[in-house]
Order: sequence, then structure tokens, then C-alpha cells
Amino acid sequence: MTARSPIQPADPGERRRVLVLLAGATLLGAAFFSRFDDIAQWVIDDPAHAVMRTNLLIATLLIPASVMIFASRRLWRVGDETLRAQRYPPPGQKVIRDTAILEGPAARRRGRQLQWSSWLLVACALLPPPMLWWLVWRITGTAAG
Repeated sequence: MTARSPIQPADPGERRRVLVLLAGATLLGAAFFSRFDDIAQWVIDDPAHAVMRTNLLIATLLIPASVMIFASRRLWRVGDETLRAQRYPPPGQKVIRDTAILEGPAARRRGRQLQWSSWLLVACALLPPPMLWWLVWRITGTAAG
């Protein structure tokens, strides 16, 4: 990227949509974490049902995991489109801020970075449930299941 790289202007409608989605996700996350102590207490209140309640908590983790997998899929697509077009952002792609257009080797590098980020996001989405299951197994000596 040089100082004279062309710029793709931001799309105000897309920026507004992304900000609304981020605000909603932030509010949902804040609501969950504000009640986390109550949720943790509910899990350990009744030892006879702790494993079942932990399984319910693990299942609840699938909600943000599915959102992360959806985002990962989108990252992969943009990376793939970038590699095919040899241009970032790909033609027709809306951006939320003014973005310098990359072409050639720089675009290929960005496309591969997006695809690697996609795999990393999948790993971050899929690892917490089995890790929580393993933790419960180590603490209780009983597999959550």
C-alpha cells in the first residue's frame, strides 16, 4: 500500500447496520455477565443437578458459538473473493470506513489473513464447550453427560 492508493469510501448504511448489531450484542453480553454470579450459584446450589445444569450452561454457549461460526463463514468468503479478484476490498464489497484498496500481492496476503482469521474464530467458538465439560469432569469426577 502506498500513499497514493485509491480509497473505497465508507457506506453509511452499512456502518449504521454494523453499529446496531454491535450495540445489541454488547447489551446481551452485559446482561449475561451482570447475572453470571446468579447463574454460577444456580449451577452449584443443588449438587444432584449440578451436572445437568452444567450441560445446560454448555448448551447455552452454543448461541454465541453459532454467531462466531457465522462470522467465520463471512470472513472466509471475503478472503476467498479477495484472492479471486486480487483486490481488497473485493469489487461490490461495502465497507464501514474509508478503506485503501489493495491489489496484487498485498491483496493476496490480506485474503489469506482473512481466511486464517476465519479458522481461528472457529477454534475460539468450538473450544469452550469441551473445555467446560472437561473442567466439570475434573472437579466432580463425573462426566457432564
